Amino acid sequence: MEAAHKKILQKNRIILVSDMPIEVLTELVARQIFSPDDDEKYRRMVTTERNTKILIDITRKGPKAFCALAESLFAAEAYHLATLLIPDLTEKKLHDLGFYNFNNENQPPVLEQRAGNMQGNAEGGKKKRKRKKDTAENIPQDTYIKMISIYVLTSPANHGKYWEFHAFNDKLEYLRGKIKAENVSIVEKIKEGSFRKIAKAKLSFNENIWELEISDNTAFVFQGGNNDFEIPREKLKNFFTPDEVSIEEAMGSPKRRRVTIQGEVTLIEKKVVAKTWQRRDIHIKNTNFKIIKLKLWCEKADEVTEEHDGATFCFTNVEVDIFNKKAELKSLKLTRIENLSKPPDKNIQVQIINGIDPTVEPMVLVTNECKQLICDHEVFKTLSLGVDAFRSLFPIECNITADQQNKVTTISIVRH
Repeated sequence: MEAAHKKILQKNRIILVSDMPIEVLTELVARQIFSPDDDEKYRRMVTTERNTKILIDITRKGPKAFCALAESLFAAEAYHLATLLIPDLTEKKLHDLGFYNFNNENQPPVLEQRAGNMQGNAEGGKKKRKRKKDTAENIPQDTYIKMISIYVLTSPANHGKYWEFHAFNDKLEYLRGKIKAENVSIVEKIKEGSFRKIAKAKLSFNENIWELEISDNTAFVFQGGNNDFEIPREKLKNFFTPDEVSIEEAMGSPKRRRVTIQGEVTLIEKKVVAKTWQRRDIHIKNTNFKIIKLKLWCEKADEVTEEHDGATFCFTNVEVDIFNKKAELKSLKLTRIENLSKPPDKNIQVQIINGIDPTVEPMVLVTNECKQLICDHEVFKTLSLGVDAFRSLFPIECNITADQQNKVTTISIVRH
């Protein structure tokens, strides 16, 4: 593929990965760009992974591959994508499929050269040069975007060399944002529960997740509207409370999948304390005696100690990681930890919270029966949810312990 065509693909990489329909595969197979085996392999992938792999592989398919992709997009009725590649493309300008028959005189030069090499080897000619191994490095993995609209799910949390936050883009795709530690001015502009527009940031797709890197030297952050795009309540709920899975399913999950998991805590290791972080490794066992390691980072390392050995816990919003080709789990800032073996408080009540006023100290929670509960900010922080994230889940059932003055002493979200 020509360098100019690669640049066009790179320029439009984000929208191609997002919008390219699966029907384009059938068209590319018909044009002999991909084989039926390739088609089967791509169809086993999720949308983002599949489209990213197609864009990487197609750059190695000869000089006609770019034209074939544009025409395949047109044939698959993705006209807005086809015209990004070839602006004046129309149905009348589409080539006949015979144009892509690489066995005729239109055979691409790359294939002709390889055929010549094979013939030379058969006739005792020069030794065939070993072809350089294809890698993803042949196509840039990072793209600087002009503008992106996001909804901020969590305010930035400090991770040493950088700040990390979570967001949805305007296509409701989850992405993880990273801001260099020294870029405090940008950190202050990323507020939980707000819409933001970000210009000249770096977007990349790594290990099954979109990453947005914002640098103070190049990027600009603008305040968006109050409702730049609609976010379904179920989408928010799934983010803050991901599905509960078995240990077996977690062990077979892709890297960076967020899950909820429960089991008996065993082999609680000593806490490792460094200058800017701390960590405790534990193991979780289920009734089938399957065991998975969980790394508890920072303040989460203090929530499970040696005295909890043998207790049953529920860990909400932990992330799958792969270390030495083996699946394990790690805690996030979002992780919520609940001791299911702890004896229930006699004064605990299930309340449905429908309102919150965080502007006063202590804050006020309002139930669906219009009952007002007083809650200190420190008690509220035990939920590991920001105010806007908590509000997005309304109405929400909570286990609450309160004294006679309706002051909340403990609060947790009811699991269903």
